[in-house]
Amino acid sequence: MEQIYNMFGMLSLRLEYVNGGDAPTFWCPPAPGTAESDPQYLAWMLAKMYFRCADGNVYALSTHFGRGHAINEAFACSMFRNLPRAHPVHKLLYHHLAGIIPVNVQARLFLVNAGKSIFSLFLSSGDHLDDVLENFFGKRMTYELLIVPKDFEKRGISDIPNFHYRDDALLLWNAMLGYVTELLNLSYSDDGEVSKDEELTNFTTEIVDIGLAELGGAGFPRQVTTVPQLAELLTMMIYNVSVFHAAVNFQTLNYLGYIPNMPLALIQPAPKQDEVITMERILHTLPGEVTAFTQINTSYNLGQFSPTEKFFIETQHEEKAGMLGESMLVGGREVECTERFINCMKGIRDSISERNSKIEQPYDTISPQNVPIATQV
Repeated sequence: MEQIYNMFGMLSLRLEYVNGGDAPTFWCPPAPGTAESDPQYLAWMLAKMYFRCADGNVYALSTHFGRGHAINEAFACSMFRNLPRAHPVHKLLYHHLAGIIPVNVQARLFLVNAGKSIFSLFLSSGDHLDDVLENFFGKRMTYELLIVPKDFEKRGISDIPNFHYRDDALLLWNAMLGYVTELLNLSYSDDGEVSKDEELTNFTTEIVDIGLAELGGAGFPRQVTTVPQLAELLTMMIYNVSVFHAAVNFQTLNYLGYIPNMPLALIQPAPKQDEVITMERILHTLPGEVTAFTQINTSYNLGQFSPTEKFFIETQHEEKAGMLGESMLVGGREVECTERFINCMKGIRDSISERNSKIEQPYDTISPQNVPIATQV
């Protein structure tokens, strides 16, 4: 019975590594009731630490920097190069994308610069930061990944109960899509005007042909020809630089602050299959004091709101203001659209608060008062 449990346990981890040609190792969860001092229990705990280490490295470089930062720079560069300030799409995107370029420049210099950055010194991926990013962009980054409803449907997670991020994300996505569509309808009377907008075409073409050239365009539309298609594209950009970034950035200390939960560096190679795991072996595998402190300190600082942060609605975070007043959308009907959007966001905030009052572990990470309108850190 124990062998069956080991073979078909809820989860098994395979630790495959190239260490002088050593074979892959397989680790299974211990049988129910196994003592915490038992080598099988300790082996499973260590295996999970290796998994969490790998997952944490992918998160830091790919999920956070790759999707939350790098991809947005392609949108910003093309916006500044191709759309004049009076263009309706420039006015819509400006306050969401204005700060992403300098933030990314700092990140490339001090965080993800292999061999010369904090990350390369305390992440297990070390001098291979570029390889992790290349794997992410080359194998996973697609336009559909960034379209939230399509991504949820493709991954088969639309019906999972109590998935609060998904539920809140869809509320925010739909609110943003309605807001963007309403604003676009003020400037484009029909789809024909969208397809004839040469400046808009230059904007989307440069994203595909220059910004994402090494990814073959990643499925992004080279030209948009309808208002719904343009609304989806712009909603994706706004969501990604605000809601998605907030979801993956401002919770870092909660997960990375306790090193055994997600060590970003493990300083011993993965064990051989027949190695007996002891607590001493685990302690010698976890990072040292300086590395651990660096992980905690970096996680804390990255998870703080910037002094200049603006939120979708007014927030209590250092008395920070909402997005109204930061926008270039100053026409009468544009301001009315923005005000309706803000009121919609307040309704979403209230519905999230009501849900959280009824559950044991509240989730308010992407409640609108916690979501900056742009990426600052």
